[in-house]
Amino acid sequence: MKKLLLLTVLLFGLHAESVVELKKSCNLNHARACGKIGGMYILGEEVKQDYKLAKKYLSKACSLNDALACNALAALYYNGYGVKKNYSTSLKYYSKACNSNIGISCSMAGYFYLKGIGVKKNLTKSRKYYTKACKLNDAEGCMFLGLFYYAGWGGELNNSKSKYYFRKGCKLGDKEACKTYNKLFKK
Repeated sequence: MKKLLLLTVLLFGLHAESVVELKKSCNLNHARACGKIGGMYILGEEVKQDYKLAKKYLSKACSLNDALACNALAALYYNGYGVKKNYSTSLKYYSKACNSNIGISCSMAGYFYLKGIGVKKNLTKSRKYYTKACKLNDAEGCMFLGLFYYAGWGGELNNSKSKYYFRKGCKLGDKEACKTYNKLFKK
């Protein structure tokens, strides 16, 4: 999960503006500036690492509809960094980011429903999230969608679709998708 959190923070592009400039912009309700400050506090870039302050700025950015900030906020709640670990809250923020087309957030929401983390296990909902993740070219989402079609979880059993999604996940860089594709379809 730290890898996911770091990836999200790196997407913010932290080096363009100073902390002072970003805080001024954030005070004027510029979502991206608030998100960048939150990312800086997560990483300890130009400021002392502070997850509570990260949460403060990411919350504001997310409330201003910055999807990357919502994703990072979800990761804070998932891991319990600077906040009490809360899977329901984490899922709420992953879902919000997914609705704004952040593929990795869709995969995470799918994972919550697949495993029943903070919610009742629901394979149909999980499949829908993974479908959207894969459409957004999230490699892991495609790999899981391949599993869903292979096993018939939450809907249709379809080996040709399973093969397609494993191959797509592999092409997008998911090693498990490559391994599973080769094991199941390259006999």
